[in-house]
Amino acid sequence: MIIEVIGTGFQNQGAALMLMAVEQRLREWNRDVAIAVRPGIGPYRSRARLGLLQILDARKAGRSGWLIERLLHRGYRERFGMILQNEVTHILDASGYALGDPWQDQPELIEVKAKAYEERRAAGMRIALLPQALGPFGDERVRAASKRVLDSAEIVFARDPGSLAAAKTIMADSSKLHLAPDFTNLLTANTPTSPPQGERPLALIPNDQMLKHNGGLSSDAYVSFFARCAEQGKQAGLDPFLLLHESVRDRSLATQIQQVSNVPLAIHESDDARELKGILALCEACVGSRFHGLVSALAQGVPSIGTSWSHKYRHLFDDYDMGQLLIEDLADEATVKRCLSLLFDETSRKQLAAVLAKRSQDLKGQSHQMWDRLLAMMGAD
Repeated sequence: MIIEVIGTGFQNQGAALMLMAVEQRLREWNRDVAIAVRPGIGPYRSRARLGLLQILDARKAGRSGWLIERLLHRGYRERFGMILQNEVTHILDASGYALGDPWQDQPELIEVKAKAYEERRAAGMRIALLPQALGPFGDERVRAASKRVLDSAEIVFARDPGSLAAAKTIMADSSKLHLAPDFTNLLTANTPTSPPQGERPLALIPNDQMLKHNGGLSSDAYVSFFARCAEQGKQAGLDPFLLLHESVRDRSLATQIQQVSNVPLAIHESDDARELKGILALCEACVGSRFHGLVSALAQGVPSIGTSWSHKYRHLFDDYDMGQLLIEDLADEATVKRCLSLLFDETSRKQLAAVLAKRSQDLKGQSHQMWDRLLAMMGAD
């Protein structure tokens, strides 16, 4: 058995958390299981730390691909941790959000995946989609390609009711469709080497996607919101700091927030996604826009305000019974004031933390059930 993991990587910390969560659970199931990825997901050292094999797709070399495969025989490949695509037996697609109308400007990406999955299914590979956001499917081209992807899978997990309903409208066989929460809630955190300063840290996590997919939201308004959170958090006795969940793309926003804020804000980042989760575990509260940063906070019982550019945020906060802390429109001053009041009042924050502690355990139980169902299918070979 060789399991290829698709849709994750080290390009951002959310993707890294998903890859690490998959690797952790598969090793618990079978310590020696072979897990493979494509080299393009990130640096060799990052892949090597997780003991991942790398897929050599010689077909990309054109007509000379067959010669490359003959020269790199099995014994040679095993010495260097390489396998061929046709040696894969199972595919786990852990894409966070790759099928739906937000990607209608790049429908060819879904079509390429659809073609590849149809070919691999025909070759006998078994495909599973781990919990992810799906839909909506209003765009015809996105809808057609997404249907091909979903129909190629043996089992599909949607991570929220909206995604489940959207997938049902296009799948030929919805009996293989199941509901399960985001599975990174089971990932073990690492103790941070550089923890945030102060006894009551408040993490602020910006996200450039808010400006790309949230029509009408200006950069100035978004930056001002985070500066306001920092200032009011400080007044409430918390110690605000900026946490980068995607260092390259979000750095500019973090710098702008630093410049606008009337309180000093240190920027924390790490190449280790588990360490970022460990930082959030130390926090008293969080205000964030990165989905998996919010999952890491909520799953560890940290009361959090979320901002939204997709339906996945609404369902995440509903999962944790924290719907009252989601801001879907930053221009809605009444909602903003209410959320800040709830988060920065110590009594209400303790009440929120108690709710989170219970909901987190419930959702972790659901993630365990998801893995039990999936591993039972895989172990049936």
